Amino acid sequence: MKRKKTIILTLILALILSGCGHAVKVPAAAESVNTEYTDDTFMSSESKITESSLTIPEESVQTAQTGLVGTDFKEISYEPYDTTELENMLTKAELLYSFSGNTEDLLALFDQILEEEQYLLLSCDLLSLYGDMDITNTYYQEEYVSVMESFYEIDDRIYNLGINILESDYGDDARAIWDSGRIAYFESYYEAGENINDLLIQEKQLINEYYLAASEVYTTKINGTDYTLDELYYDMSITDEEYAAAYDDILQQENIVLGEIFLELIEIRQEIAASYGFDSYIDYCYASFNDNDFSPEQAASFCNEVKDSLLDTYISFYNDFDWESADELDYDISGMIVKDQLDLLRPYFGKIHPDLQRYFTFMEENHLYSLIYNTKKVDSGYTVFLHVYNEPFIFNQPVFLFYDLSTIVHEFGHFYAYCLNPENTDYVSNTNLSEIHSQGLELLFAGFFNEIFETKYGSLPGKYLLLNTLDSIVSGCMYDEFQQEVYQLDDPTLEEINAIYGRLSAEYGLSEDPDIPGYDWVLTNHNYDQPFYYISYAVSAIPALEIWEISQEDFDQACSIYNDLVTAGKRGTFENTLQACGLQSPFAERRIDELTQTLALYFENH
Repeated sequence: MKRKKTIILTLILALILSGCGHAVKVPAAAESVNTEYTDDTFMSSESKITESSLTIPEESVQTAQTGLVGTDFKEISYEPYDTTELENMLTKAELLYSFSGNTEDLLALFDQILEEEQYLLLSCDLLSLYGDMDITNTYYQEEYVSVMESFYEIDDRIYNLGINILESDYGDDARAIWDSGRIAYFESYYEAGENINDLLIQEKQLINEYYLAASEVYTTKINGTDYTLDELYYDMSITDEEYAAAYDDILQQENIVLGEIFLELIEIRQEIAASYGFDSYIDYCYASFNDNDFSPEQAASFCNEVKDSLLDTYISFYNDFDWESADELDYDISGMIVKDQLDLLRPYFGKIHPDLQRYFTFMEENHLYSLIYNTKKVDSGYTVFLHVYNEPFIFNQPVFLFYDLSTIVHEFGHFYAYCLNPENTDYVSNTNLSEIHSQGLELLFAGFFNEIFETKYGSLPGKYLLLNTLDSIVSGCMYDEFQQEVYQLDDPTLEEINAIYGRLSAEYGLSEDPDIPGYDWVLTNHNYDQPFYYISYAVSAIPALEIWEISQEDFDQACSIYNDLVTAGKRGTFENTLQACGLQSPFAERRIDELTQTLALYFENH
């Protein structure tokens, strides 16, 4: 997954604070850009979003150019999954477990159960994906909730059976057959209260409510005329002062609506944590989502190092950056259709590794992406793994900037990792490692843009990517601090949350006055659907930048390290995997200081 519009929002805030002319203002959704084109690869897949049937072709497509076996997304459609057979299999397995001497039959049936569960997971994948393609289609939202209710109930039974097998007389035989990933999966299970499924469903419904509310158009008045954010951007008769006041008014409107949803999410999430036996939602998230790679205390220490060592350098780079040329680069990208963007990028993946080229073609041939702009799409970018088919799918809502090209490369890093590890998706889903797969690929790509744009922009695109990576570190730390403070509050109010964000914005250089409330945190969807994910962008960016550092001296070696990392599979935790690939820990002493010095030298000489 890629964070959306981080630099864009930072730029808007900087413009409001500095009073710069609005030649470089950034629209929330650039409607004046030509978005009326159709892209066959997207439209052919989106046209399948109907209440039709979940069809799995008898034979997968053998792609002509790659030789890889895949299923064209156009051949995939959805119908409700009947759980009867799976439930019957579980009942039989539970009976077998209750009698001794059935080891072979029990373990074989348990394998079949896990395979059958993949079809239920696929239903969840497709409903979530289709719902994000059209947030206004209530069928997919409602059907997703219904399917998730079934999934939670069945998955609980599977979990309990798996744990019981490991802790019983069957345990030794199971451990001899099961791989370490499956064993760890069941051993990391946290028993929850009876109401946990209801709480998880409520959480998902609130996230859906957030995306619907965020998609609404908010307006403000200037001299009696209504303006949306886009109309503010394109009306050059509006003064800077009027623009800043109008933007702030719209932002506060969104903050009120979206903030109330966030307050409800906090309450539900605290209940979820308590149901799992955790004292706080912070502890629950760090135990569940970061694979125990580091603690909240380590994250806090890391954030302090970033503020002490990297922040001033980042702000200096940001202020000295050639934003006028960056606007020209963005303009060149804004009119490109998806096919042209893919054509532009395709030849360069093979220069990093031949398999990258093969899987990029594989992605295109099987239409495994949704990259076209649509007003009904969720404003997000991510890569989902489609179970059963064992192939990834890239989703992104474009913003008509250079950011769109970097997002394609970023998400293809996730896509590539899934393709190379289809039987070990837990490794790919480790957020701290997976964001190296994506950010590392972006940074290896940095040097290609000089050739892609035929030297028109020189090193500017590469510096733009570096700046965006530094922004990932800074914003990743800021949002982790923000969320840690917010989730420690008892019965927080929106005013308290806005005050925390305003103070942290000043600490991280986004504003000058720590006493002014901050409102734009509601526009960062990770606060809603991926709590405590943002720190992964920060910690993963450090080893990604180390790969970039190596590439400056030996590009082939950097590519080799990158591919080794993506194929690392079951080497263990975040730190162990980095060590196995010859990379330093982001928590190593003076690592951030050393990186800051390297970056300063690079920006000075380019």
